[in-house]
Amino acid sequence: MTVLTPDTAIVEDMPDTVKEAYYEFFISEAGDFEIRVEPCFGKIGMKVSSHLSLLKQGSSNIEVFDLSSGMKASYIANAQGKYFI
Repeated sequence: MTVLTPDTAIVEDMPDTVKEAYYEFFISEAGDFEIRVEPCFGKIGMKVSSHLSLLKQGSSNIEVFDLSSGMKASYIANAQGKYFI
């Protein structure tokens, strides 16, 4: 699992054999948190949760929105603690 900090931008080239990847964010001070994922090509799925176990079960407890160009986004008001993508 990749651990990221808020305000981090990453670019990854995932081979076709990778079906899922998990990322962890830790937010130490309460605030609004926005997540955006934009594919360079193809389609992606994204789930966001405050519990990794939910993601591993294929579920989520935080809403994800489909934006233009295949981009996915999620917004968490007053976020604090660990979140998983």
